[in-house]
Amino acid sequence: MKKKSLLLVLITFILSVVCMNITKKEAMASEQYTCVCNGEYYTSWTVAADELSAKSKSGTIKMITDETMSQGYKINNPGQTITLDLNGKNIKILDYYFVVISEEENTFILEDSVGTGSVIQEQGYGCIDIYAGSFIMNGGSIINKSSGDGYGTEGIYSEGGSVTINGGRIEATCPVDITYYETTTYFTMTGGTLIADYCSVIASNSEAVISGGSFWSNGNEFGALVIDNMTYNTGASYNNDREKIFPKVKITGGEFHNPNFSGIQIMGYNIDTTGNSNFGNVIGEGYRLSDMVVTGDRTDTIEEIIYKSYLTAPYVKVVQTESKVTFDANGGSVSQTSKIVSYGNEYGELPTPIRNGYEFEGWYTDKTAGVKITEQTKFEEGKDITLYARWKKVPEAPKPVVKEKIKANKSNTKITGISNKVYTGKSIKPNVKVVCSGKTLVKNKDYTLKYSSNKKVGKASVKITFIGDYTGTITKNFNIKPKSTKITKITAGKKNIQIKWTKRKAQVSGYQIICSTSKNFKSKKVVNIKTYKTTIKKLKSNKKYYVKIRTYKVVRGKKYYSEWSKVKSIKVK
Repeated sequence: MKKKSLLLVLITFILSVVCMNITKKEAMASEQYTCVCNGEYYTSWTVAADELSAKSKSGTIKMITDETMSQGYKINNPGQTITLDLNGKNIKILDYYFVVISEEENTFILEDSVGTGSVIQEQGYGCIDIYAGSFIMNGGSIINKSSGDGYGTEGIYSEGGSVTINGGRIEATCPVDITYYETTTYFTMTGGTLIADYCSVIASNSEAVISGGSFWSNGNEFGALVIDNMTYNTGASYNNDREKIFPKVKITGGEFHNPNFSGIQIMGYNIDTTGNSNFGNVIGEGYRLSDMVVTGDRTDTIEEIIYKSYLTAPYVKVVQTESKVTFDANGGSVSQTSKIVSYGNEYGELPTPIRNGYEFEGWYTDKTAGVKITEQTKFEEGKDITLYARWKKVPEAPKPVVKEKIKANKSNTKITGISNKVYTGKSIKPNVKVVCSGKTLVKNKDYTLKYSSNKKVGKASVKITFIGDYTGTITKNFNIKPKSTKITKITAGKKNIQIKWTKRKAQVSGYQIICSTSKNFKSKKVVNIKTYKTTIKKLKSNKKYYVKIRTYKVVRGKKYYSEWSKVKSIKVK
């Protein structure tokens, strides 16, 4: 009994000590300490960073309460990576800066696991100053309340190293200032939001890649994003001896908003006056601006330097020129699984999926919700998307009596929409409509179409094969005519006329010209020729002649003619 009692006392004592330590630790964390790193609590995140630096370690510092500090922290221990998780808390800096990165192999990462945390700078320098190394922003907010439009009002100021923004929010007079002529700064943005009183700037020796995120400004003097060809004075005169340093920028995504001015502004000294070519160099291959570019819209003179600006519309986004639309049958099956659609165009013809026991209701941008897409809907996504088939369950009906299929033939079937066409260089598929026994049939449900010889000039055909409740086949023919030409020059000579016309290279064997003194060409002279000019001789002097021309193509011994050109008239000498 004594042994059991002693054991019970010992267990009770150990549990009480553990509970006291936990309670003490929680109290310390909530009342005295602001952050935790590697299981240890600290009075300031800079103290935790100092200890990591002293031990030459990298690590994550997690805020557990708000913190106010006079100035921030300078990371200068080579090879060190510090991650600061705001964890929904706020850090206020009363003066100077928040973080300075000055060594090549240093990395500072800002994130926020909760999503409501902020770094707030009341006044002083740029909130994040980078001279070497790397800064990565994955979340949280940076707010610089400093006023003015010069140095010290930035969210991020960089004179070297690299800056990557994947998420989060920056509010400042100048959220991002990537500008220095002596060293190269690398800037990457895949997400996040930059809100400026003036603008965000990429300039000088910078190299930037922007694939996402959004830039905002309410200023009326600059674009939400300014790509600035800054100049460096090397000698005697501003205009003649200034070196042009243009940043390398490639944009393949993102949104740019400034309702009072321009979404994107390219500006600088003596930049290329072609304007659009600047945007062509900046916007990545396969991408485009969503709105028209206004070029050469503004010229300023600053210290005898002529700064020209090329501007976009107040709101633009960078989108894919062509995007892939994938069709997800969502439980059914579809023969066409994808198509390419150009930005700003209609979706065009959409496939019809099938699913036993269900009725197809249309294509939607989401499996269960989303927006319905039709063939007339304009494609404004600017990126690859997936459309999902929407289905309605069809109630099971009593098994129908097997009925005899209807035999479609020329006597009970009317086929319209097939007529002669003009050669285009592409396959020609007339819009066929089929009515059988008074009922309008549905393509791919009641019949299928198969085209033959429907690209080049000559005789083409479409074979209608009846399916479902119908059976039989009907073939219809139509002609593809060569493209017509036009008379470009007609000159009168002595009892002759010299004629030139537009040469047609594709699917044309020659040209037929008719010439007559009658408007209705009752009595005419016919000339067949293979060149693009000729002289019609042995005409009557002082007579007015009417001339027209058409092309022809010989296919298997048969001539196929184009439409006649407009009639030209001239008086023979």
